[in-house]
Amino acid sequence: MPRLGDHKPAPMVSPGSTPTLPRTIGLRSVHTLGRRGEKVEVVLDPSLYSCKNLVAQLADEWVALIAVSQLSEATTRDYRAAIITFAEYVDQHAPSPELCSLDGPRDDLAPIVYEYGRQLPRSYPPGSPRPHSLSSKLRALINFRLQREDVDLQGGLRELLASRNRVPSGRTTEVDEFSRKEKAALVREAWAVVRAAEQRIREGDQLVAAAKGHPDQHGWCDLGNLLWAVGQSELIREGISTKLPPLAAWTEDMHAQVGSRSEIQARYARRFLLRSLVQTLYPTADDMHAFRILLIAATGHSPEEIAGLCMSDVDFIQSGVRLTLTKRRARRRGARRFDEPESALHTETGRINVVDLLRRLIAITERARALTGAAESAKLLLVTTVQPDLSVKTVPLQSAMSPKDRFHAWIEQHNLAISEPHDIRRLRKSIKVEKAIARKGSVDHVADDHTPQTFLRNYARGTTLRVVSGKLITQAQHDWFDRAVSGPSVLDAEAEDNLKSPESLDALQLTREQATMIVEGALNMGVCECKDPYNSPFAKNAGDLCPTAPLSCLECRNAIILPSNLPQLLLYADFLDGLRNRLSPPMFEAVWGQRRVNLLAALSERTPEDLDAARQQITVTGDRLQLPLAAYVEFNR
Repeated sequence: MPRLGDHKPAPMVSPGSTPTLPRTIGLRSVHTLGRRGEKVEVVLDPSLYSCKNLVAQLADEWVALIAVSQLSEATTRDYRAAIITFAEYVDQHAPSPELCSLDGPRDDLAPIVYEYGRQLPRSYPPGSPRPHSLSSKLRALINFRLQREDVDLQGGLRELLASRNRVPSGRTTEVDEFSRKEKAALVREAWAVVRAAEQRIREGDQLVAAAKGHPDQHGWCDLGNLLWAVGQSELIREGISTKLPPLAAWTEDMHAQVGSRSEIQARYARRFLLRSLVQTLYPTADDMHAFRILLIAATGHSPEEIAGLCMSDVDFIQSGVRLTLTKRRARRRGARRFDEPESALHTETGRINVVDLLRRLIAITERARALTGAAESAKLLLVTTVQPDLSVKTVPLQSAMSPKDRFHAWIEQHNLAISEPHDIRRLRKSIKVEKAIARKGSVDHVADDHTPQTFLRNYARGTTLRVVSGKLITQAQHDWFDRAVSGPSVLDAEAEDNLKSPESLDALQLTREQATMIVEGALNMGVCECKDPYNSPFAKNAGDLCPTAPLSCLECRNAIILPSNLPQLLLYADFLDGLRNRLSPPMFEAVWGQRRVNLLAALSERTPEDLDAARQQITVTGDRLQLPLAAYVEFNR
């Protein structure tokens, strides 16, 4: 592979001429780690494109970036895809793609980079995050080149990198949480699988203990001796498949492990026998899925953090256990303590005991860790499998999951009625939702293992939280609506005469002293009477005299309207009509609308004769609306 810096850009020539490259541009390749930990080579060939010189420059930055960043295979391929899509766009839209360069004398590449990002969303579904990802990675490669001192960059590109990426980021489809019934079904089935696995391995240990010993001395046709050999990590590393006897020499116990001869082909018999023996002593993917479900339900942490736990991340302390959890995407590593309960808990109906669950997991994977050869750094969730070449290998759960071993297959295998998608991240969201409800919506406490922004973006959109939030909002709206629309109590002459009766006092929540003062006019506030002027909902401090009377009396529960208040109510109605003609409709409705509605409702309780008599009284006595002087000054400006 050519070394970084071996390729120099082609010299800029006049349009119409053919550029002369000093030599053929070769392949660029990087090595990274795949999903299962294996080494993967990713190759990019600049010579496939007309703008090969430009692609070679970007590919050099790609190689250097992967070397210093140690990115995953998926991210490495994303950078490669950004280069390829940009190269295809340049070949189609650049006037002379063969002349394009990051450090050419002409600033003709910046508009192409900008237009490339602008047209990307057209090639993807609406709301897709892919265009923003490709555009950002292309800008990152160019910016990575800008950080080097031995290269130059076009001025237009420098200005483009200084501006914000205008490609919309899009939005991924968020998965919803499991219902409480579905979560309970998952936990219940996981416990059943764990108990079955412990029983299976316990019976296998008993067979190993009863075995005679090494098959070389005691025979390879004895099932107990075979189990003894499978339980020895040294023998498994050497390979025991070649030492298995031919099918004709098998005993009935050996045939029982794989079925009768009529049900199985001879060439597969040894593989099935070895697989059955391994599954008797070692954990399977089915077992580890169950433990992973229980650990997520017990800790509330993400599947990524649980799957990444190693033996070195588990520290048993006096009060319980301390786990060191790692979030690879957030590049965050922190410890969390889980205390062991004082009394034993019922594992099917009570809270899951994290300490006990970890001890059981460590015990069931003891042989598997020994088989890895690195017991202290081994993962907690280990799966031992038989490979196609009949070798026995122990790998982490994430690396062992073929399509038939994934979480979706686990659900279908156990016949669970779980809504789709069968994504284990939904279990994590279920825990967060329950936690949010228990903490009564306190985001700071719920988002204790990430940021509040992450909680609001990824977890607060769950169905349960939306329903709970809707109920809270509806309840608050009803509360404020009741306060807003509840106006004064309107009494007629008969009710005024009976105001001091026990029934009236209870209905109006009045004391006898308050009733006496209302009848005598001692609590008159202008347009109506008041139960307690020193208990106003509009006062800033408790015990202060109402600062808004009589303008807000028609919105106050303390107000009581007597027949004697009718003239002032009519004058107040005329005052509001004048404001209605002077103010814009939105402003009037916002400030005075509810007061006018309550006032008209109070006037509708009076008969036309009462209204006419009140109008005549106003004419004879010359009554005026009893408003504070400041109110007249304000409204007559």
